[in-house]
Amino acid sequence: GVLVPRVSTAEQAAMAVKASRYPPLGERGVGPGRAAGYGYRIPEYLAVANGRIVVAVQVETAEGLASIEAIAAVDGIDLIFVGAGDLSVSIDAVGPAGTDKLNAAIKSIIGAALAQGRTAGIFCASPQNVGRWGALGASFFMLASDTMFLGAGAAANFAAARDELA
Repeated sequence: GVLVPRVSTAEQAAMAVKASRYPPLGERGVGPGRAAGYGYRIPEYLAVANGRIVVAVQVETAEGLASIEAIAAVDGIDLIFVGAGDLSVSIDAVGPAGTDKLNAAIKSIIGAALAQGRTAGIFCASPQNVGRWGALGASFFMLASDTMFLGAGAAANFAAARDELA
């Protein structure tokens, strides 16, 4: 699948679908070798590919928040992911003073996604946030970024190596 960042309009969401799905649902290029697992079974691959591709759009701007119902209504979108960090800046809801405003925006995005039968997702740095947003219907959670996982692994290995010298 694909996660398209900074989708702020229904038109951008439709472009994401068009670029991600094969004809007749989109205009994605086939790339025959890789697409079919280097086995050149293109007809078989194309028969099932559109059903396996996940098209996710990330809503993380004030414009995207204002357009969320139209974005969620775009055929071919599977998942709407809340980009809470950038959204908080875009709607002037940074820090503790902006918590209520940001939470209301997140609830609005999750609600619009669910109303159109889409999966709703969000970044959750703590298990408590998974429970909170899951209770509102979100079911896709990103728990850390690749750099966060790499940093945590490096820190753990560094600490273990230092302990070996003690």
